[in-house]
Amino acid sequence: MMYTTVAVVREDIPRLASLSDSAIARRIASASSAVDAFCGRSFGPGPFTETHNANGTGRVWLRNTPVVSVTSVTVGLPNDLRILAANVYQFNATTGELCLSWSSGIGFDPAGVSYPWFYGAESVRVVYTGEAVPGAIEDVVLGLIAARSAGFATEQPLKSKSMGQVSYTYADDGRWGLSSADTTTLGRFKRYSL
Repeated sequence: MMYTTVAVVREDIPRLASLSDSAIARRIASASSAVDAFCGRSFGPGPFTETHNANGTGRVWLRNTPVVSVTSVTVGLPNDLRILAANVYQFNATTGELCLSWSSGIGFDPAGVSYPWFYGAESVRVVYTGEAVPGAIEDVVLGLIAARSAGFATEQPLKSKSMGQVSYTYADDGRWGLSSADTTTLGRFKRYSL
C-alpha cells in the first residue's frame, strides 16, 4: 500500500518535479514498504484479511489498528467452517482485540462444556476495515523520499569510519535509513508480537 500520492510528493518535494510519475510512485512504494517492515503491519482503509492461530481463549488481535469495522469472522478453518454472526463477537477498535461475546452461547456443546474458540494453527480468518493512513505515517514517508532523493539516507546505515585517531562504529540495525525521529514516530504504530 502506498502512503502518499504522486501529487503530494510533487507539491512537498519540488526538486522531484522533473521525475516521471512512475519514478515517484516507485519511491513512494519503497518508502511505504520500509514503514510497513519497521512497524510489522500495514496502514490504511483496507480491507484486510488475516488468518490467526486459535488457542482456545476466544480472542485474537488484529494487526492493522485502528479498526473501523469487522466484515466477517470465520472459525474452524480449514475443515469445520463457521461464519460468525456480528452479535457473536465484539472488537476493540483501538487495540484490535477481537473476542467472542460470552452471552452469545457460541462455543458451548449440548452438555454445557465450553469451547470458547476453536483450537489450531490458522483456524480463524477475519476480514475487516481499518482507518485512513495516519498523517504521521505520510509525513515519515515524505521525509524518507526527500532524504533519499537528497542522498542523505541509504539502504544500509554506515558501519564504521575513521578520522585520524578517532573511529566511529555504528551497528547495522536494519532500519532502512530511518532516522531516530522516524523510528520514534513509527514506534507509536509498531505492532509487537505477542
